[in-house]
Amino acid sequence: MTYNVNMFKDRLKELIYEKKISVPQVACELHINSKTLVYNWIKGKMMPKLDKAIKLREYFHCSLDYLFNDAEYEKVKQTKQVSTFAKRLKQILNERHITREKFLSDLNMSNNNFNNWYKLELNPRMDTVVKIANYLQVSIDYLVGIE
Repeated sequence: MTYNVNMFKDRLKELIYEKKISVPQVACELHINSKTLVYNWIKGKMMPKLDKAIKLREYFHCSLDYLFNDAEYEKVKQTKQVSTFAKRLKQILNERHITREKFLSDLNMSNNNFNNWYKLELNPRMDTVVKIANYLQVSIDYLVGIE
């Protein structure tokens, strides 16, 4: 699967249009304090963090892979997060015998962010989550613990 910023912004615009709602309504429905944030997503100026992406997934009843990758639309009913991003990432790395050092080196990521994810202090941006999912060759939904 491949990711590009235009895909997300186009899909988000499309979902908003199909639902016949406004950007301020989306912000309100998702309990996002700033409609500007949603506008910035639509314009491709920013990527949502994982927690906001999961809210978008729930609201529009679609997979994260549809929103952020080239997956086909598949209506999902409910989000059941059985694991956290950090726990699932750790599990996959352990199963595949990928060391932290190799992972960070291959993806050119900082150890600081990695540590923050493990402590659950930081929600990664979705472009980072997609990059990791592609590297590990897993779906985004699986990587973030949704089944």
